[in-house]
Amino acid sequence: MRGEAFGGGELAWDRYFEVRPRLALLVCAIIFLSAASGLPKLSISGDSKAFFAEDNINLVQFKALEAEYALTQGIGLALHAEEGDLFTEERLSLIRQLTEEAWALPYARRVSSITNAPRVSSDGDELVIEDMMDDPSMDASLVRARVMDDELLVDRLVSPDGKTTIIVVIAEGVGEVSERADIVSTALRDLVARSNVEAVGLVPWYGGRLAIIDALSKAGKRDLVTLLPIAVLVIGALSFFLLRSALFAAVLVVTPLLAAVATLGVAGHVGIEIMALTANIPSIVLMLGVAGFSHLVMAIQDEQLSGHDPSEAVSLALMSNVAPIALTFVTTALGFLMLNFADAPPVNVLGTLVALGGLICLVLGFLGIPALVRLIRPRPSVQRAFLARMANAASSFVTDDSGRAALGVGAVAVLVASGSLLLKPDDFIPHFFDGSYEFRQHLDRLEDELPAFGVVEFDLSHA
Repeated sequence: MRGEAFGGGELAWDRYFEVRPRLALLVCAIIFLSAASGLPKLSISGDSKAFFAEDNINLVQFKALEAEYALTQGIGLALHAEEGDLFTEERLSLIRQLTEEAWALPYARRVSSITNAPRVSSDGDELVIEDMMDDPSMDASLVRARVMDDELLVDRLVSPDGKTTIIVVIAEGVGEVSERADIVSTALRDLVARSNVEAVGLVPWYGGRLAIIDALSKAGKRDLVTLLPIAVLVIGALSFFLLRSALFAAVLVVTPLLAAVATLGVAGHVGIEIMALTANIPSIVLMLGVAGFSHLVMAIQDEQLSGHDPSEAVSLALMSNVAPIALTFVTTALGFLMLNFADAPPVNVLGTLVALGGLICLVLGFLGIPALVRLIRPRPSVQRAFLARMANAASSFVTDDSGRAALGVGAVAVLVASGSLLLKPDDFIPHFFDGSYEFRQHLDRLEDELPAFGVVEFDLSHA
């Protein structure tokens, strides 16, 4: 198909790539491989400090406190008695054993539990400081009396009903490094597995700062591994339903998918760490790409159904769709870039990378989709009569009865928007996870059993 056949209206670059579609695909491959080569450099972080800008006053004060006092991080192993309470010889022996072995965990500096908590007593004029369970053969009822009479332990290391206790491991040199948090968390879980706590009727839960860092990191990894494949399957199925052609559905999905992967590669190149909040960036880029280029693919199908061969159909579809599709992607990118005005850096990263991914998708789509159609020459299988009837019915309703249409849309908008009145702010990081995460289940149980568990540190000289 030559440009003069369209009265000189054919796009120059389209005419060039019409005869060399493999060149267009080569350009796409170079762009993709250049960006995707950054994937091995990609890292996933669970650092909660990343939610604050560097000049945030709270983060500045926290870093000053950290530098002054070398603050430590902790992880807690809670043990819950399903039947009875903790104070039996077998269970106390196990708690004492776990406490002693936890000292050998990586980065461990201090281990606290109800068995080694200090007990202060007097002997004449002398103060005697000893462990709550200073003798392995101590009677369980005596240990119970000592522990439950200590106000500093109840609600902190042991629940008031004596059914739940926590062993706290304080670590140093870990900071907010996800890999080190994973090392400590994995080592603790291995220790629990070797000890077989279930054999004495105890259920293990995990909590603490290091557990949060580890959970955030693993949530980001899980989302990266699962969200994009799920999005590909769902969007691919919907595309096949709408286009009624497996080849056309594949053509529509493949270039946005490559753009999504390339976006992650760019993040790796520039050293951006992916978090649970930003792990859905590839899925967003994929959805934007499919939504934008579905117009081009459907236009190609329509031109083919009108009698044009695939090459002619591509040229005709491009002439009528290049401007609106490009405008859609550019304005969408500008909208996401506005997220850079948010206070939270992860939101800034989300906006920037989605905008970049959209522009990458724009380039790959305009080069790759026409080239793929011209090479594989797919044909639409059937007319989209069902979709055409729905579109005609909707347009007729809007134009023939615009008053009722406006009233109905307005009522639905008000109804949906009213839900915003029920929104509540919640910046407690464990609540970022839903109930499907084991970590969230453990934290919820810990909040119920040990409401005073936690550490607040502040500098008295600045109080």
